[in-house]
Amino acid sequence: MMSRKFIPVILVLTGASLFVAFQSQGKTDRDDNPISKYAKVLRIVGTYLEEGHYSPKKIR
Repeated sequence: MMSRKFIPVILVLTGASLFVAFQSQGKTDRDDNPISKYAKVLRIVGTYLEEGHYSPKKIR
């Protein structure tokens, strides 16, 4: 049997988990437009290719 002193702890943890679970409900993203999402992905890929491209080294 569980002691009665754990009941408030369980209630607080349950309330906190419900708050976290439903916090993002109803929020919309600014980038809902697929074109802007693709543009963001292309920008990230382009930056990665410019900055992290393969530079071959000469083998002697």
